[in-house]
Amino acid sequence: MYYIAGSPQVHDSSNPQHTPGGVSYIGAINDQKLCSTCVGHAVPKAIQISLAATLARDPHSFAVSPEAFYYCAEPAGRSCKTGWDIPEALRAMTNSPQTIQRHIRAHGAVVTRMVVNADFEVQFKASAKGKPGLELPPYRYNVTARPSYAHAAVITGYDNQEYTWTILNSWGTGKDPSQVRSAGVTADDAFVMVTFDTVAGIVDHFGLQPAGHEAGGPR
Repeated sequence: MYYIAGSPQVHDSSNPQHTPGGVSYIGAINDQKLCSTCVGHAVPKAIQISLAATLARDPHSFAVSPEAFYYCAEPAGRSCKTGWDIPEALRAMTNSPQTIQRHIRAHGAVVTRMVVNADFEVQFKASAKGKPGLELPPYRYNVTARPSYAHAAVITGYDNQEYTWTILNSWGTGKDPSQVRSAGVTADDAFVMVTFDTVAGIVDHFGLQPAGHEAGGPR
């Protein structure tokens, strides 16, 4: 009773007048449409709000794709109609980043399935192609950008202070004009992305390890 009496009588994380950062922590509104994917939408949204509240920052900095989470997180096989149990979804969300990081430390890299959005090449424009990826600002997903195509790349590092992954691509280097593509993403074809952005659906990953090692990392 003392705790209730001493606490604010009204609080809403969507109200900037109630939050320490003076911003709404809710972010963009999700839409599950006619699918039974409410759990797949609720868990990423709660993660996004939690990060925004903890760091007192704009929630759009931590956009998490509910579609990538719902359809790609292990165990796979969910459809629009199957739905998902809350405890299982929470385990899928909390286990993935730590598992990826442990595997990188032990074995050097993790392969990831990516969803490249329409704003990706806008952020990595011509001026970025002459610089190493680690010298450029991290890619940040724009919530208005739509998915363009599927891709795969390698996660070689992470930074838990800046909340980023380091990604190695396969499009050549920005210094080679003979490349079929418009000369890679960056000078070393690597880039950094904010951990919870969705240029890469980092909820689906494949660990690689030398023969003879016990399987203990991601599949």
